[in-house]
Amino acid sequence: MNRGMVSSSMGVLVGTMIVIASVSIAEPGWSVISHSECETWSSYLGNVTAWFPASAVAAPYLGWESGSVTIWGETPTERSALTQDTKVTDGNVSVFYVSYSSLSVYRAQTVTAAGPGLDAACTAPLSARFSPLPARGLNSGGISWIALGAARMQSDRGLPTALDGAQLCATVENSSYAGCAVGAQFDLNFVRSTGTIDTCGSSESQVLHWMSYDWPVSIPYEFQGKSYSVPVEPSGANGHGFANGTYSFYNYTFPAGDGVWQYDDLSETSSTGAGLVFSYSPCP
Repeated sequence: MNRGMVSSSMGVLVGTMIVIASVSIAEPGWSVISHSECETWSSYLGNVTAWFPASAVAAPYLGWESGSVTIWGETPTERSALTQDTKVTDGNVSVFYVSYSSLSVYRAQTVTAAGPGLDAACTAPLSARFSPLPARGLNSGGISWIALGAARMQSDRGLPTALDGAQLCATVENSSYAGCAVGAQFDLNFVRSTGTIDTCGSSESQVLHWMSYDWPVSIPYEFQGKSYSVPVEPSGANGHGFANGTYSFYNYTFPAGDGVWQYDDLSETSSTGAGLVFSYSPCP
């Protein structure tokens, strides 16, 4: 074998080793030659107006919650924030609503991009983002705390999974909202226990501090005779309009000697950054 043949053979071997090494250390879902991406804003379909929950607050049965929610937003001319204190007691669930003038709905399409990268195919056929608001920013008259579900619930199960847009429009004094908005969709129901608070036999109450971030919700949308639940992009990604609960701080108080509370961290069980919901049992 001559020197040229040896060099060629070694070149092929080294090249093969490099390729094998690069594939073996790649992360799951990582593609070397090409990868998938989701184009969410390339094909505009239409606009829809909707009511959105800025924050949902559930109080443990016999206990209470206090805290605050801060919502950041931008208009084409300014950036502003809205902070609202929260206070809910004794097994009640309340939701803080904000009305938006418009959302733009787009078709989502998975495309192939050249080069290495993480595969990120579309998870829904449609997507929505907040449309730019006029310079005045947040529409007036669309803010209120509204009870969700029955009063004094021992377990946060059977809660509505969408807002009644027509009913909410009817409660707003500003006539420009009349019949204009659909209700956003979400799920705040207790699914499984992610932790437990037990005050049985104790002479002291317990306090649980919690913080959550963006709360992903969806909107109902009709397209070509089909009904879709369209995920809505939080405001931080597109910079226009207030979005739901950018930062929420919760302080839950469980009274001494009164029972056992299982709690469900919604960010784990339903991808909803809305704090905790509860299921109560009395002391044995």
